Amino acid sequence: MKFAILGALSAFLAVLAGAFGTHVLTATLDPKLVDPFKTAAQYQMTHALALLFVGWAVSQFPYRALRVAGWLFALGTLFFSGSLYAMVLAQAPELSALTPVGGILLLAGWLSLAWGLARGPLATMRHATAPGARNWDARRRLGADGASHRGAESTRVAGAKGEGA
Repeated sequence: MKFAILGALSAFLAVLAGAFGTHVLTATLDPKLVDPFKTAAQYQMTHALALLFVGWAVSQFPYRALRVAGWLFALGTLFFSGSLYAMVLAQAPELSALTPVGGILLLAGWLSLAWGLARGPLATMRHATAPGARNWDARRRLGADGASHRGAESTRVAGAKGEGA
């Protein structure tokens, strides 16, 4: 749930930054400085949406790689967009040195998300849709030999009552 809240707040701030950049900065700053600000807002919004998705995914599939992706997206946004915002507002180009760090964190977040989905929910879906599988619980209901556990229980119960074989 914390990633969904972070995502919603980050999206709010991205809209605010985009409006500020468009309506205030374009009138007061050199257009070369406004472009990085707009890029920061765009990346922040993209990764805010990713955080919203991660928040949902973690609530459904509590895999570590998904949580790691959420933290990487949050930190990556802070470093990437934050350094660009600070660079433009402080007119200090040396702050852009942090931008690549943020970019690497964002990329790592996407890889972690892909890993978490491939190892978790997508792997579960892949097994559930295999030929012969009727639903998501099919593997759990079948024993190692492929025999249904329910069938084995009913046979034992019937045998205990003296019925059947």
